[in-house]
Amino acid sequence: MAESTKRARIFLRLLAAAIMILLLAPHVAMAFPPSAEDRRRFAGRILDATRELTASARPDAAKARRHCAEARDIARRFDANDYWFALVEDCLAAVSDFEKDKVAACNHYAAAAERYVGARSDSRARSVDADLERIRTALTRLGCAIATATPPPLRILGPLSPADLKEVVARVAAAHASLLGKDPKAAREVCNEARDFAARFTHNEYAAGVVEECFADVEIFEQDKGVACTRYGLAMTHYASVRAGDTGAEAASSQLRRLKRVRRKHAC
Repeated sequence: MAESTKRARIFLRLLAAAIMILLLAPHVAMAFPPSAEDRRRFAGRILDATRELTASARPDAAKARRHCAEARDIARRFDANDYWFALVEDCLAAVSDFEKDKVAACNHYAAAAERYVGARSDSRARSVDADLERIRTALTRLGCAIATATPPPLRILGPLSPADLKEVVARVAAAHASLLGKDPKAAREVCNEARDFAARFTHNEYAAGVVEECFADVEIFEQDKGVACTRYGLAMTHYASVRAGDTGAEAASSQLRRLKRVRRKHAC
């Protein structure tokens, strides 16, 4: 087994140890806290991802990524929780690391570090110093540009405005331009930029759908139909969850109908 693959598997085992905390008790108090069953389901998805890459005779990175995406979908149903989202980014980073996709791994590890820093600022949270050290080690190993930086806590600027949504859509349009230029890595980076921009604001279901669809289009280009179909399905879930009065609400229904056609086209 290649040394880099061994390191990725060790990293995943450490992540699995961290996630077991959720099976015992809530990490922090929330206005709309998940139930014990929700915590078990969330932890189960991430543990499934780690098992897929560490215990399977034939590791399937695409399947592991789907488990990470399912955990993220569960987390999004509740009030923002930096620790849960840190674990999701951790999970996605480990999958990208396993696939030797340095750009994606660096982006996800950096996002995980940012979320762990946010969790550390909560006096009710358990210590995440070991998690941050693990992330810094991974960033250094991969030679990520921000390996020595200490990410600031995520700043929530308030509700996403129509102008902010246009910024998200503009980045997704730029990603599509990269796909037309046959550069899926550049497209994925711009999708990440769109996601990170949207994350600066209170969660908006419509923007989340736009971002998820951006990644799905990249997966289709790279002929990873399974992951693409999962992402299109998550995008539909976001569009269907948009409430009246939310930014993007007036277009959500038409986007939902369009995505149904897209999924039929790709036989999802």
